[in-house]
Amino acid sequence: MTPHSNADSAEAAFYRAFELCDLQAMTRVWDDSPQSTCIHPGGPLLQGAEAVLQSWGEIFGQAKAPQVQYRLLQRLENDGLAIHTVEEAIRPGDGDAEPTLLIATNIYRQTDTGGWLMIAHHACLPMMGQRQARGRSTHSVH
Repeated sequence: MTPHSNADSAEAAFYRAFELCDLQAMTRVWDDSPQSTCIHPGGPLLQGAEAVLQSWGEIFGQAKAPQVQYRLLQRLENDGLAIHTVEEAIRPGDGDAEPTLLIATNIYRQTDTGGWLMIAHHACLPMMGQRQARGRSTHSVH
């Protein structure tokens, strides 16, 4: 794995890998650590890079490439850790359906070499009244 130059670069690579259903690219985003964790919406806590990446492989194997956009809501960076709270808009790649909106927390760690890798992703559906798009700027993965 090659660490990214900053947390924003790692995050862009994460969402690009997600949209392309590219497990090799997803592997390059994650820290190969037993402390890496992931919680998919409605799913259990996955611990360790192997379990996390296996889950992404299962998701990618069952899905057509989605359309993914994300919007940074909050950023905190201190002492080699970056915590990003984002709104994700995920739409099936084969249709014009309304996107599913999720709230996610992504955590990145600066490696010993100075690069950044993901150590945690936790995505969930927001409360029903908060699921409407707010019209703010988003990042397209393309």
